[in-house]
Amino acid sequence: MRMLDHFVHDGPNGRHQCIVGEVLGPTLSSYIYLLYDSNVFPGNMARRLAGQMALGVQYLHKRYEDLHRGNILLCPPTAAWSSPANLKTCLDRPHKCWLRAQTPTPHASALW
Repeated sequence: MRMLDHFVHDGPNGRHQCIVGEVLGPTLSSYIYLLYDSNVFPGNMARRLAGQMALGVQYLHKRYEDLHRGNILLCPPTAAWSSPANLKTCLDRPHKCWLRAQTPTPHASALW
């Protein structure tokens, strides 16, 4: 993934560094759900992803301890993102939600 831009956001929960990257998606979880009858990634596909994911897991778990299939993004097919019109047809409408200021707490490890 390439970093396209970065900025600092001052919000109700403090100051945060934001990184703008390439469009990624879908999540691994939604990909499995859409393409396969079971909730398990097929063995041949799992083996193809294992090496890349192992490096990602090692890096992210050391820093965030919140890695699961719902927050792993896959690179989309190039054709899907080749134009703004194609991008618009692939993405859902934005979801709005309320933001509540709170004191941050550390994430518990879900993997180990």
